[in-house]
Amino acid sequence: MYHATAFYYVWQADQAYKEGLFQEAIRKYNHAVNLYPEHYKAHYNLGNIYVVYEDYNSAVSSYEKALMANPDYLNARINLGIVLTQQILDIDRGINEYKKAINSKPFVINVPFIFNNKHHIWHSKAIAYYNLGLAYKSKSLLYKPDSMFVKECLKQAAQYYRNSIKIEPNNYETHYNLALTMQLLGVYSESLEEYCKAISLEPLNYESHYNLAILLRQRFLYQESLKELEKAGLLIDSRGDYFKTAYIYQMLNDINQRAIAKRSVQYEYITEKIGESPAKNYNITYLNGRVVLTENLDKAIMENMKTCPVCKTVTPTK
Repeated sequence: MYHATAFYYVWQADQAYKEGLFQEAIRKYNHAVNLYPEHYKAHYNLGNIYVVYEDYNSAVSSYEKALMANPDYLNARINLGIVLTQQILDIDRGINEYKKAINSKPFVINVPFIFNNKHHIWHSKAIAYYNLGLAYKSKSLLYKPDSMFVKECLKQAAQYYRNSIKIEPNNYETHYNLALTMQLLGVYSESLEEYCKAISLEPLNYESHYNLAILLRQRFLYQESLKELEKAGLLIDSRGDYFKTAYIYQMLNDINQRAIAKRSVQYEYITEKIGESPAKNYNITYLNGRVVLTENLDKAIMENMKTCPVCKTVTPTK
């Protein structure tokens, strides 16, 4: 009898949750868990609502109750880790929760053509690996930059990012953070490769272009750095962020001066043979300092943004 009433309260709370009526949802979920404390999804949703209200201690308590009822509930375990590391700032405890998520063995349900939770389990573990990387990167900030402990934390972060990529190879954020971590460790070849992969996945995110430009500048590849910084400037300018745009163009000027000092500028004269009567109407765009003809303007811009100035290739996105 109590279980039936509890499930009814959960149903009402779910409807209120979907409609954004959070206070009503909290009241109904609490009625439900008072009648049936083992209803882990009710505790989980309560935790999510408390996060919205920035009541992080209550969120932690709700996630913990959900896990007491179902220790293999990956969503609750990962959300608990996120709140602990990013809000409560109990990084070690959060790391422990992520590791429990990775090592857990939820029951796989496979009903052919109807339901299979295996993909969800692996996706959740990829998220846990990624967040472990973020946690170790955050932990590295607690110590002096030149300490051995910082390097060990960054190495741990890099390995967890790689583990996440093995499961989900086309995640921009993971490639970007791995590239940044390897740049901090001074492993420039892997950092370059990961920035290129991140750019191929999401070419309109300026951060990868900007960080790649800084990396290329560190390696004295000024011309290549200029190309990436120009892309970063174009993307930031399109967002209307005046201060970041101004800073990037200051960097452009600095790198340009270094490039001139390193070697004299070589001019390339390119002529394109165009028929007297073009068969098609072409769009034009300005790419890498040249006016080019293209049948598809958007495609040209995207391909240009994906192109790594060092690799000279575009990595196909699957």
